Amino acid sequence: KDFKALNCGGYIDSAIVMGLIHHIVIDNGLCIEAFFRSLSELYKNVLLEYPSKEDPMVQLLLKKKNENISWGWENLHMNICTKYFKITKIKVLNETRVIYFLKRNEY
Repeated sequence: KDFKALNCGGYIDSAIVMGLIHHIVIDNGLCIEAFFRSLSELYKNVLLEYPSKEDPMVQLLLKKKNENISWGWENLHMNICTKYFKITKIKVLNETRVIYFLKRNEY
C-alpha cells in the first residue's frame, strides 16, 4: 500500500483493471481481500473486468496452479468487493466476462 508509483504518486484516483484479477489472485496467490483493500486505498473509482470460473483463462490458471482455489463472483468475491466498493454499473462483455464499475466506499 505504500508503493505510490502504482497510482502516480497518489495523484490518480481512478484505475482500469482489465484482464488482471485472475492472474494476480490465482497465478500469483494474492489474497482477494488484500486485492480489493489495496485497490480501495489507491483508487476512488475502478473499472474491473471479472472473468467467471468458466472463462478459458481462469480454467487454465486453476489447472496450472493445481490447488483448491475458490473462484466466483456471487457469494464469494462480490461480498469482499462490496466491503470496499459500491458497484455502480455492470456491463456484460460476453458469457464469461463482466465489467464492474466500482466506487470506493467512503467512511
